[in-house]
Amino acid sequence: MRAHFAGNEAIVSVRDTGVGFPVTESSHIFDMFVQLNSTQGDASAGLCIGLTLVRSLVELHGARVRTCSDGPGKGATFTISLPTVPAPETALDAPTRARSASGSYSRRRGACARGTARVSC
Repeated sequence: MRAHFAGNEAIVSVRDTGVGFPVTESSHIFDMFVQLNSTQGDASAGLCIGLTLVRSLVELHGARVRTCSDGPGKGATFTISLPTVPAPETALDAPTRARSASGSYSRRRGACARGTARVSC
């Protein structure tokens, strides 16, 4: 799992080592009832609605999801791009006034650093 900020987005990527899929199938993988890399009678196949549900939930948050794979047997990377919004100001973040030795006041504000990680796909 990797995460970073890019512009006004938070980007989260998860890479697995699963069955992967052909590059040509990436546009269909989120479609309802689409099943890739399966054999008839595969008991672990499921209903094929999981990734459709993921896409729907992600889009409800104003975000988008994409996936890529280097091919069958090579796993896949799923990436969600979430829009960021300024955090509401809280009592801990609010500017405070501190009296200096000279008796004047100065403004101080807390800061938050964002970490970065590289996402590849």
